[in-house]
Amino acid sequence: MTSEMLIGIDAAKDELVIDSEQELLTIANTAEAIDAWLKTLPTESYIGLEAPSD
Repeated sequence: MTSEMLIGIDAAKDELVIDSEQELLTIANTAEAIDAWLKTLPTESYIGLEAPSD
């Protein structure tokens, strides 16, 4: 049995607002913070991103 998770991310210059089926989370928009967060996800995760409009 797979554990799918749908995730939406609103990307801004300084932070990412992440909305998943489990929580609403804000993390820093840095490689270290993103890497740490990605390691917490189930294998079957689907991520949609909204790019910033500058």
